[in-house]
This record gives sequence, structure tokens and C-alpha cells, in this order.
Amino acid sequence: SNDHLTDIAYRHFIESVKDYAIYMLSTDGTVISWNEGARRAKGYLSDEIIGCYFGLFYSEAEQLSGVPAKNLEIALRSGQFEGEGWRYRKDGSRFWAHVMIDTIRDEQNTLLGFAKITRDISEQKAINDRIAWMARYDALTGLPNRVEFFERVEKLITGNDARRFAIFTIDLDKFKEINDLQGHLIGDQLLQRVAGAVLKTLQKEEMVARFGGDEFVAVKPFADEGEVDAFAARLWHCFSGKQTFAATEVVLSASIGISVYPEDGTDINTVLSNSDLAMYRAKSSLDHKICWYEREMDDKTRQRNMMAADIRRGIHAGEFSLHYQAIRNIKDRRITGYEALLRWQHPQLGPIPPDVFIPIAE
Repeated sequence: SNDHLTDIAYRHFIESVKDYAIYMLSTDGTVISWNEGARRAKGYLSDEIIGCYFGLFYSEAEQLSGVPAKNLEIALRSGQFEGEGWRYRKDGSRFWAHVMIDTIRDEQNTLLGFAKITRDISEQKAINDRIAWMARYDALTGLPNRVEFFERVEKLITGNDARRFAIFTIDLDKFKEINDLQGHLIGDQLLQRVAGAVLKTLQKEEMVARFGGDEFVAVKPFADEGEVDAFAARLWHCFSGKQTFAATEVVLSASIGISVYPEDGTDINTVLSNSDLAMYRAKSSLDHKICWYEREMDDKTRQRNMMAADIRRGIHAGEFSLHYQAIRNIKDRRITGYEALLRWQHPQLGPIPPDVFIPIAE
């Protein structure tokens, strides 16, 4: 009959499909048919798999927790199960699969079994995973980025144990000069080496993120401040020392600022801002490259910011002037050149010494 011919043609079509694993299950989940796509996807010949429970395609943990049977129960209740997960081949390798399980019923609505379609979407999962990773991690160094850092720190703040933690702002000294002199390729390789050293030294709950350029930020929960000092020392050694690239030798050093939650701020932005202040203090110091935040830094920063604003205003207001001083030969008093001296007459404060405003202007 035409119906019989149609059934044969349909069965032949299903069995010949190569891109999808399409097979039938009995009411108890036993494999009762097997197409070419299933053989390719899972590595079993039809003689090897027909009569076996379909749960063997799942991990041992999922088999023990009854996931295969639960998926059939969902299909029974709603008419279809759809999901994604790891599925295992005959050789033990795995692939990420999109799975659909449909119930098959006769005209009296009696359950005859299940139709199962499995598609290997490992490549698409890899792309999606990469996109998700890039949203939270720095592509150059592999370290967490700002988004990931803020989320993890917020979890520390909102956690039930209310633990103290330290924030570390780390800045590579004169990195811009290294980039300008040696090129961005060397600069990128330096950052990658530093990140590699950092990842090797990290211990439980410690994290270092790259915010961009040569700006790195770390966090460490702690019970004793000695742990903070020890972590800061480990970080400093990761970011400092000689690095050799072919015939090029680069000497690195870093400045590290430390602030503590909740003593130095009760929100992440305040604690981070204060670790920045401490880092700038370390950067300006010849002796101390690791510096803890102190409240007096706020006053000095405010004064510095006010002075910077006055400099910008003073330039437009014409408060700066150049004075020229002759340079003479000591022996014969002959003029050999001229020195240009910048002077600033502040409208309220009067003359501002160059050693006060020039470092800020620079």
C-alpha cells in the first residue's frame, strides 16, 4: 500500500541522516533503533547499542542521580524534553549536545516509546563560551577584568561572614616609557609574563585583575594584617625584576597601594579610590614601593586637585609669565645662553614657587 511505502521511505530517510543522531527508545528508555547520524556522533554500531539503556550516553554522576529517567519523565508530562549537556561517546570522549525527546503515542494515546534527536553543538558552545569569557576576562593576560573583579568583591561585601579584605592597586613604573622605547609588542609580552607570574603565585581567594594598560587591582580576604603584607610582597616580586627579550633587557618595578574594607571605606568604589591614593604615594616615594592608605592622603589629594584646577584656570587668565635669566661664563662673564623661568602669580595666594606647581602641572 501507499502507507507501507511511505513508512519504508521515511524509515530509510531517518536511517540515512548523517548530521543528527535520531533514534527510538522503548517506554523504559531502551534503544530500539539507530541511524547513521547516531553512529557517527556516538561511535556505536546498531548491533552494539540496540537493547541498551540510553542512560549510558550520560556521565556517571548524571546516571547515579537519575538524570536520564528524569528527562523521560519531563517528556511524558509535557510531551517533549529539550535541553543541552555533555554526552559521551563509545571511546569515552564527550561532546556538547542539543537534545530533544518526543513522546510517541498511538491513536488511543497509548505511549509507544520516545523519539530522540541529538545534535553535536560543541563548536557553537565553544564560541559562546569564548564570548562569555571575553566579557569577564582580559584577552591579553587572561586575568579577570573590571566586571569580574567588581562582582567578586561585591559578593565579599554582601556575604554573611562580613570578612575584612584588602584591595591592592598596582601600577608598573615607567611602563609608558618602556612601550615608547621598546615598542608595544615588547610591552604586551611584558604584561603577559607578569600575568603568568601572578597566576602562579595566587592562593585561595586571592585575585588579581587587569583594568587596562598597566593598571592592575588585587583583592585578598584576610584575618591578620601580616597576610596582607605577605601578599603585597609576593605581588611586588611578580611585577618587578629583569625581563629579557632576545637582545633587549627591561628592568621592571611597581608601586602598590593598599586599602582595607571596612576601615577605609564601606563600598568598593571608596576602598578602591583609597588604594589608588596609597599607590600614588608609593609611586612618589624613593624608599617605599608598597604603601598603606592613611586618612591624611585625602587632604593632600584635595589640595593637589585644587592646585591642578587653579593651574588650568590660571593659564587661561594669564597668571603665568616667562622670565629670562642670562647664563654667563664664569671666567670672562660673557653671556653663553639664557634660562627661561616660569613664574605664577596667584590672585589670592600670591607668588607660587615653581617646585610646588611644576610637579602638579607635569
